[in-house]
Amino acid sequence: MTHRERKLAGDAIRKSAREQGLTEENARQEIEKAIAQGMERSRQAGDRTAIEMWSSIPCEGEIPTAEEFVVWVSELVEIIRSKEKKTRDNFE
Repeated sequence: MTHRERKLAGDAIRKSAREQGLTEENARQEIEKAIAQGMERSRQAGDRTAIEMWSSIPCEGEIPTAEEFVVWVSELVEIIRSKEKKTRDNFE
């Protein structure tokens, strides 16, 4: 993750925390708790698709940080938007 990506993700987390009436630290903790729970539930259920999805998140440790997750989701959104635009362009 680049310094710029980390900063943008941190900014997004701070903004979301303010909007939710949380401290930045509480917001990070909630995001990371949800990530850990999602990963564990996928493993427990033996859901290969979900396990592969979690494994695809670039991260320095075993579990993505809040910033790593936000960057990954942002990249997915960009991919989806790009595909939707190509699809619309093909029908115009």
